[in-house]
Amino acid sequence: MFKDIYVLFPPEGKESIEFQFFLDIEGEKFYEFYKRKYKDPMSDVSVYFPMFQDTYESYLEGFLYPYVSSFKEIRLRRDTWNNEGVWFGIHQDGRELGVLLPRVDFTYYKGALSYKNWRTK
Repeated sequence: MFKDIYVLFPPEGKESIEFQFFLDIEGEKFYEFYKRKYKDPMSDVSVYFPMFQDTYESYLEGFLYPYVSSFKEIRLRRDTWNNEGVWFGIHQDGRELGVLLPRVDFTYYKGALSYKNWRTK
């Protein structure tokens, strides 16, 4: 389902990893984050309550895939203070928006990207 979605990395945003790779490692963490956020009335996902939270599969199909596929690009940027990856989405009209996903270990994924690039050369 997520095979056509890629996450772009800085600095130019030309290098990418499939979003499915992140799901394989962090998927349950994303789901737990979503379940916590839907309870917050100030959160973007509170409008989905109580939809798409019963199972991990319903979360993927009913919320996450439509949500991330609505962006033209998904980017992972580095928070240098905490060395965490912060998600941003670029809409079709060029507007940037923070993506409602938990922060991830930027160094780990940048290393995976370097390994992928090394293996394909």
